[in-house]
Amino acid sequence: MTDVTFVTSLQGRQAERVKETSNGLKEKRPEIKVDVLEAEQQKDLLTKFKLKYGPCVMIDGKMQFVGIPSLRQLVEKIDSLAKAGAAKPPEPAPAQTK
Repeated sequence: MTDVTFVTSLQGRQAERVKETSNGLKEKRPEIKVDVLEAEQQKDLLTKFKLKYGPCVMIDGKMQFVGIPSLRQLVEKIDSLAKAGAAKPPEPAPAQTK
């Protein structure tokens, strides 16, 4: 399952866009887990990604957008990551020692 996490801005910018885009994604792709995190409670996360204020969008724990993309851009990115993940060869099994 794909997880998409929106982190809001410490300055309160783009709050309406976060709401519109996250709700739009929930409607368009109900199989995707969508979370919205408040930046005030996620300062360590912003620091991890070297952001001062946010907002940002993470897909499966990796930051993909600084700022809030359009719904179309977000869905295209999710789809391209899914295709790339499906195209990867399986990891080889670790060698067993006797």
